Amino acid sequence: MPTTLFAYGSLMILESLARGVGREVAVDELKPALLKGYRRLWRARAPIASEALERTVAGVFLDLDPAPGRYVNGLLFEATDAEMAELRLREAQYDEVDLTDRIVGAPAGSKVVTYLASESFRNEQAGLDSYIPLRYEARVHAACEAVSEAFLEEFIETTERSTLPGFEGGYTFADPEQQKRV
Repeated sequence: MPTTLFAYGSLMILESLARGVGREVAVDELKPALLKGYRRLWRARAPIASEALERTVAGVFLDLDPAPGRYVNGLLFEATDAEMAELRLREAQYDEVDLTDRIVGAPAGSKVVTYLASESFRNEQAGLDSYIPLRYEARVHAACEAVSEAFLEEFIETTERSTLPGFEGGYTFADPEQQKRV
């Protein structure tokens, strides 16, 4: 059975997905879809070095959480077994979850998975202030807009707003393996 990835954050960015699977990805390989029964929120945390803040902070990234009656949009990508193995390395702080029965728009006969932040990745990072990297948010928005303006609008509508501060500028992940694959 083929495996299809449901991307809802950085994996919607072509360059990020390409680094994650180890090959170039064409825009026509991504198909819009809906995930029923979930909400998208700013919750996944990872230590990152912020150039603008000149220190290490807890970068806060998108995650999904079960939410009856809600939905989020995203993109589907059919992956080979080897590509899924690469994605599992990239998404080491995330748990792979089978969502096949919750996807509207999935290819017939395909298993659909996504990555949800592991419990430890959802927690506050000891001694680190939490910030949303605004470059990450802008790149995800640009990936959505590349699909269509309506897709971007739906993305914004189905993503819970955060009260956390953001920062401009570059950043690198403290985990060198993660940094290689994003």
